[in-house]
Amino acid sequence: MFHELEHAIQEKGKPGLEGILIKDCPSVQEASAYALSPREHFANLHAYLLALSIAEKMNLPKDIVNYFKECIHETLFNPYLYNRYDYERINKDGNEPIIEFFYKINTPVPIDLESINNLDFITRIIFEVGITEEEYENFSRLLRYRDIEPEMINDRLNNDMARQKR
Repeated sequence: MFHELEHAIQEKGKPGLEGILIKDCPSVQEASAYALSPREHFANLHAYLLALSIAEKMNLPKDIVNYFKECIHETLFNPYLYNRYDYERINKDGNEPIIEFFYKINTPVPIDLESINNLDFITRIIFEVGITEEEYENFSRLLRYRDIEPEMINDRLNNDMARQKR
């Protein structure tokens, strides 16, 4: 339900980098493009962040809270997993789901990649931009090491590019 609500919100327009990535992003059915779609990625991410927030506010059992935290982790990881095992991707040496998505739908990437490739790991995975092979191999450790909290993800989603370069 939260996922579909987020799609309705997307239709009204979103601010910042998220809004730029989904503005002209069509719905896709083809499996490899769908797995990389920023619309689907952000709908999943926002839905799980909301579900986690509700679970925490209701003081639900730790197992439920941990389930939603793991769903957030998987939502951040899945575009990189799908992209890595897509043998038809254009950049065989890189793991850049957002670039691959726009390539698959034959549309130019709507952002200046130079300005975002220097962002920290967490911000890059939120927006599905490139990560290194080492970051991919250590994905879980990097997420846990930096103690990712929903507030941090929401902050990065809601702030402009200049503030995301922390």
